[in-house]
Amino acid sequence: MWLPSDERRLLSGLYKLIKAPETQERCENGFLIWLVEGRRSEKQIRQYNESGDSDNDSTGTIDIGKFKRQLQSHIALGYRKERALKALTSRNMIRVLPHQHDNTVIFPELTLEGFDLGRKYATFLGRSGLWFREYRHHWLFMLFGYIMGYGTHFIFKLLGT
Repeated sequence: MWLPSDERRLLSGLYKLIKAPETQERCENGFLIWLVEGRRSEKQIRQYNESGDSDNDSTGTIDIGKFKRQLQSHIALGYRKERALKALTSRNMIRVLPHQHDNTVIFPELTLEGFDLGRKYATFLGRSGLWFREYRHHWLFMLFGYIMGYGTHFIFKLLGT
């Protein structure tokens, strides 16, 4: 099954974070946002109660323009993360339980189907294998179009001389 990019990234990141099916892992809700952003940030996910680096520079001042851009990006990624979580929950890939007292902490849990698909999305070969299986006829048309593009260029060159 080939999922949209936000759901793929979130599922593979949760697989790398949890590493077992039907197991709950405690994490802060806001740090799942960086899973949606891209591949580089999967290793930067902090666990619950783990301290991190500050965004301030060495003088302790904050660049307001940079702060506004980061805040807008964070809010947009938060909406994308929520849509991906809802879609994965409706597809029965994950279960998300909220913390009793803290709204910023959640307990994601991979179902068996979500664990299997997350394992496939976590590696390049597994991800590309799923893509080729889903679009097995489309790559033939892309290859045919590429060859025809060079073929017509070659024919025009041959006829022109």
